[in-house]
This record gives sequence, structure tokens and C-alpha cells, in this order.
Amino acid sequence: MKIAVCDDNASDLLALKTKIKQAAPADALVKIAAFSCADALLTAVRDSGFFDCYFLDILLKDDNGIELGKTVRRLNPDASIIYITSSPEFALEAFGVQAMDYLIKPVEEEKLAADLKRVMRIAARSGEVFALKVPGGVTRVAVDQISYAENVDRCVNLILKDSRRVVGSTSRFSFEKMIADLLVNTQFIQIHKSYAVNMAAIQTIEGEKVIMDDGHCR
Repeated sequence: MKIAVCDDNASDLLALKTKIKQAAPADALVKIAAFSCADALLTAVRDSGFFDCYFLDILLKDDNGIELGKTVRRLNPDASIIYITSSPEFALEAFGVQAMDYLIKPVEEEKLAADLKRVMRIAARSGEVFALKVPGGVTRVAVDQISYAENVDRCVNLILKDSRRVVGSTSRFSFEKMIADLLVNTQFIQIHKSYAVNMAAIQTIEGEKVIMDDGHCR
């Protein structure tokens, strides 16, 4: 589970990151990215993909947490958003962003642990997906529907088992970094600097050639 935390107060940011680690189930694989401003968080979302959950402070120096949440919701519609703040006055606006919860500082670990369990249940119900950055935001594709991924002009293209093609946005990152979350799945293997294939979609292997179920040779 990937979690983003955004708070412009350095001590609060560190404290929340620590509490999340402590509150997460012991058997959960949790990655936490901390951001001190809205711009840094949004840049990470646009460049590197989505997070399963966003913990957002309401009162940010460079932005309003509610507006940040609206942008996050537009880019990453399925994400869970949880607001962390020292002021209860924005609670109604927060739920207008379809926030999962609104926690008052200092955050109670019991409430935090309950929210993390809810986030994990939501992620589990949605099945394993790969988030691909596309023009205008991020799209989520079921991993078991991906036949292979290819790098075309610095864009990741996903070719699905039904022959549909999902075209990603141009990125300054390497192909390996853009598909890192996909390669975590042991079903996928990178066979070339520009190709990663789903081993379940391989028809035959002839020498250095890999023939996919759709007939394409990689």
C-alpha cells in the first residue's frame, strides 16, 4: 500500500509518518512518501503515479488542503483521502471532497489504525491494479488483463489481453522506473529495455524471441 502524507509543519509531518508506520498492520507492506507542500505532492502524482491513500493537512502555507484534495480526487479518483488538522472548522468541506475521515491533531493512534484497515480493505476489493500516468491524470488497469508493456517514444503503452492499447503520457523517467510497480508482480518480467511481458500471456519462446498469445513477437 502506497501512502502520501502532506504537511508543511516538519515536526507534524515526521510524527504522522511515524504513527502511520506504528499503526499499520504488522504484515502489511506500506510505503510512505512525505511532502512538505502541495506542489511537491502533485508533481509526484503526475510523474510517478497514484497513491492508495493521502493524508492531507488542511492549512498549508502554499495551498488550501481542501483544494489540494479536489485536485488529488480529479487525478486519482479511487484514492482514499484523510484530512489531518488542528482545526475542526473545515470538516463539512472535507467531506465534500469525499474524504474518508477528518482527524484532529494530535492524531489518536486507535483512529489512525482503524482508518488504515479501511484503506487496505478498499484496496483489496479493487484487486491488483497498475496505475499508468495518462494525459489528464492517472488510469488504473487490472494487472491480470495486461499482456505486455512497451516503451514508445518515452511513453509506456499497455497492451491488454483483449488487444486494446492504453497509451501513457510522455515521461522523463526511465522505462524501468515507470513500470516499477508492475515489475513487483512476479508474473511480469522485463525481457528488453523497452518491453515487459506477462508470463501468462506468452505462447512460445523461440531463441531470443518471445511470441505472445496475440501473435506479436517481442
